[in-house]
Parts: sequence; structure tokens; C-alpha cells
Amino acid sequence: GLAGIFILGIFTRRANSAGALVGALASALVLFLLPRFTSLHFFLHAATGIATCVIAGYLASLLFPVADRAQKLNDKV
Repeated sequence: GLAGIFILGIFTRRANSAGALVGALASALVLFLLPRFTSLHFFLHAATGIATCVIAGYLASLLFPVADRAQKLNDKV
């Protein structure tokens, strides 16, 4: 999950904290369920976790947009 959050933050501009949190939780859930319900080789677990974190985090960032920081400051004044 941590590598997925890193990739999400470095390579996307839309990523936000809510998306990163959702991505990490989705990745943890998938990595918990993966060995129990699939026969996927152990070496592919990391790639699956990273991909899950990036995809879920990006989609969550689209669903939970954060207002522009300048807009937030203007609203407080």
C-alpha cells in the first residue's frame, strides 16, 4: 500500500488525502483476501496491492474532490 500511495502522489495531480486513505485501505483489504480466495503466486501480491492502491485512490480522489487552497483562504476572509 505504501508504494501505491507514493506512486499516486508522484504521478497524478488529482490525488488527495482522502483518495490516498481509501487506496491504502482498499489495498490492505485486497492483500488480506488475496491468499485466502485465489491461487495467485506470492510474487504477484505486491504488484496487485500497488495496482489496487493506485486505482482505488485515483477513483476516490475523483469522487471526493478537495476545494482549491486559494478558494478556502478566500472563504475564510
